[in-house]
Amino acid sequence: MKVRLTYFTATLSAHALLWSVTLLIMLEDDVAMLAFMFS
Repeated sequence: MKVRLTYFTATLSAHALLWSVTLLIMLEDDVAMLAFMFS
């Protein structure tokens, strides 16, 4: 059970990291587009 919990936590962390990087890239694109539109 302990091993499974550790594995689950590691998998969850990896997914969370992947999602935050993806969101950051998407947000950066949006911010760049907004800055371009308003400049």
